[in-house]
Amino acid sequence: MMKLWLTALVVLLSSLPGCGGDIAGGDPGPNPGPDASVTPPPPKPEPPCYGAPPPTGRSCSCRFTDCNGTSLSCTCSPECLGKRTDCLISVDDTGKAITSDPVLSTCAKITCEIEEGAEGEHRRMECLASGCQKTNPPPPPDPPSPTTCPVPVPGPMTLTGPVWGEYDVKFYVPHASWALAAAHASKQVAEVAKEGIDLRLSPSMFFATALKESYMGCSEILPVDDPFQSGRLERRPNSYADGCLQIESTTAWVEMCRMYPGELDCTSTTHEGVVSSTNQAATGRDNFASSAFVKAYYDVFTYARLTQLGMPDPDAWFSTAADGQAMAKVVALLFNQGGWSGDAERVARQCHDKLIESCLGNTDYVVAVSSYLRELEAGVALGNCYNDLVSQEDVDDYLSRILVLFTREDGPTLRAAARSAFAAAARGEARAPFQKVAGAVLDAIDQRMKAKVHCPEAELSSWYATHCPK
Repeated sequence: MMKLWLTALVVLLSSLPGCGGDIAGGDPGPNPGPDASVTPPPPKPEPPCYGAPPPTGRSCSCRFTDCNGTSLSCTCSPECLGKRTDCLISVDDTGKAITSDPVLSTCAKITCEIEEGAEGEHRRMECLASGCQKTNPPPPPDPPSPTTCPVPVPGPMTLTGPVWGEYDVKFYVPHASWALAAAHASKQVAEVAKEGIDLRLSPSMFFATALKESYMGCSEILPVDDPFQSGRLERRPNSYADGCLQIESTTAWVEMCRMYPGELDCTSTTHEGVVSSTNQAATGRDNFASSAFVKAYYDVFTYARLTQLGMPDPDAWFSTAADGQAMAKVVALLFNQGGWSGDAERVARQCHDKLIESCLGNTDYVVAVSSYLRELEAGVALGNCYNDLVSQEDVDDYLSRILVLFTREDGPTLRAAARSAFAAAARGEARAPFQKVAGAVLDAIDQRMKAKVHCPEAELSSWYATHCPK
């Protein structure tokens, strides 16, 4: 890869003095992992990493590279070199980095590297900022009003990116079934807390993962690819075989059939039927909804696997980890690499007091997913939530999309309960805002569903001689 190095001192515009894809998988064969009898001492509480959000702006995505908040790494559009002056960081014709950001403006030095990608890779400008001065983290925003945003599915927003090499990406949830599925799967994962497992997957996590895995391009409800437009959701036919979340047929799907035989009848339910998006014309489904549940089950399974990867008590490890996004980053790592990840074991033993990615050789997947997640959840915290009008037909359609996965459910009973809940919440209206009706509809469905996301204790014991975290 050819690199053109540009070293530039920050040119201040103020008067202040100078300063993540691969696919979910992993070997499905038995592998007991490290000696579970060797239990390391519980992690000691560590001071948290600097809590302020990293700078955000046009065509650049930044992250802190140390827990002190004094150095940052930013990935920017190559057009920020010489062609544009509106980027978070721009480099002028003389090689000077220019920024008006209040955090980057405190840094002593910014070094920018232009990378000319090999075939199939995207050209980008990479910048490192050092000697930055910490500012006081802003207070967290007030949570959205429960009457405004009770179901925390993210609304439309512009993500800085890069997503597949594109910046300023116009994110939105393209279909009501996607919003219902992400909220429903998240709701079921939260219930695993009753088993003493504090795994948290917000609805945004499903979209952050889909952005990295397929640019959310698994559906033919999206517009066709336009080479003259960037930063928009489009059909990506290359993603169809394993769906929006890129769940492999020979690894992750096989593992879920083995771990959850009571919920998934894999004698009649196939990867092609509930994960792959290739048969949309025949089925009328892109299978995002069913794939979201497969991801939820997979994430609970890999969370349990952490007990054999250096975390005898994952809840305790994450509750005292210095990285505020530690759980989300490790969940992303395991979804990408599988439940036998050597990187996960390295993180467990070396990165409790550091940023998670500092223990990884390849940081792309984890950094990308956690960056998208941070932006999506920040929007939700400010009350920017999905709120399209939905109808009873949308609810029926959602149920049809998950019942192909959960074939042992009583479909007529679930439909009747969902319709009743919708009618009551919508107060007789044929269509109502998602936030007004979704919570009641999902409660009604979930109360009557037999299939629940849970930790597969018996199967873990049988296949891997391990147990669910307690």
